[in-house]
Amino acid sequence: MAEPETHVTVVDVQIPFWRLIVLLLKVALAAIPASILFAIIIWLIIGSIRIIGFGMMMSNMRL
Repeated sequence: MAEPETHVTVVDVQIPFWRLIVLLLKVALAAIPASILFAIIIWLIIGSIRIIGFGMMMSNMRL
């Protein structure tokens, strides 16, 4: 038998100021390598699309 749904509303979170600062600094520092990795992945995807597109363009050319 399924239990009825229970809705919960969070009204307050008590976290010390300096712990919040440390947490936000960790998030900011973790974002740096993540953004570098994301940029490399996008660069590889765009580069492979350009190579494929250039190959198609060269195959249609007549010498």
